[in-house]
Amino acid sequence: MELCLLILGEPVCSNDESYQFRIPGAYHLAQWMGKVIYCFKIYHFRHQFKLTPAETCHLLEFCLFTSHT
Repeated sequence: MELCLLILGEPVCSNDESYQFRIPGAYHLAQWMGKVIYCFKIYHFRHQFKLTPAETCHLLEFCLFTSHT
């Protein structure tokens, strides 16, 4: 849920705290949820990857779709 809020531009932490990303692990029961979490992280750190504008656009669309469902 916190990654969804980050993608949507909402503040996650209060009192000027910075958000801390967790090390990947088994925090979920659904297999597809892991892929969604990685997509959120890829989008959040997109400036560190060599993505084409089309890839960035499609990644954003996917993140927004999964955030709203």
